[in-house]
Amino acid sequence: MAAGAAASSASAQFWDLGSNYLSNQISDTGVVVGDNNATGTYFMWSAGAGAMDIGGVIAVNGPGGVASISRDGQWFTGWGFNAGGQLTSFAVSVPGPAGASVLALGGLLAARRRRG
Repeated sequence: MAAGAAASSASAQFWDLGSNYLSNQISDTGVVVGDNNATGTYFMWSAGAGAMDIGGVIAVNGPGGVASISRDGQWFTGWGFNAGGQLTSFAVSVPGPAGASVLALGGLLAARRRRG
């Protein structure tokens, strides 16, 4: 071992998100975003909160897009339906560890998707 180098005691962790989840991106803070193929919407996952559906529209069988999260985990982007029922892109800030405002946005987007 080289002088000044420390032995690593950290071990890799494996998290099984399930067969319906397709992860698209992970932030430097460990938040994963991607597609929930069972619902056709986006999901967000963190070690502390687990997987949660957050609405939006994935790119499968029609219009939609890919979920994305900033490196610092503070911004989430994707596609969803606006109040007029039109598909639009969005960006939302993600405060706190799992992004409570994103959960609220997900509920709003999911409700608008069902109406459209």
